[in-house]
Amino acid sequence: MATLNGTVSMCRVVDGGATSSVKLAEVLFTASGTYDQSASAPIELLNVHTSIENSQRNGKSVTLLDCGSGPAALIGSDDYHCSSTVVNGNNLEFDLYKSSTNAEHANGALGTFNRPGSVFVAFSES
Repeated sequence: MATLNGTVSMCRVVDGGATSSVKLAEVLFTASGTYDQSASAPIELLNVHTSIENSQRNGKSVTLLDCGSGPAALIGSDDYHCSSTVVNGNNLEFDLYKSSTNAEHANGALGTFNRPGSVFVAFSES
């Protein structure tokens, strides 16, 4: 099985003024396809730096520094949060865990995202 490529649906900077060297963005995402627990990173968001650059519109290049789970996604009728979130170059990789049981999403088709998932991303600009 392969890693799912999620889709960034929105990105906004939530902390860090014009003079701050490290800023924080919230990235909202959805995904579809077959979830595979055996994948090293079942879900990957590609080129997140571009989403942040486009939300800033200041002509600066973004470098991703770190990331962590934000508010849970609502998949079907269950809340899922991101776990094992990592920055891999310009991409984010993570697993989905059911918030009520802290169990990883089962292998198989992802349900419908009724609310996007969220990842917070620390970044710098140059």
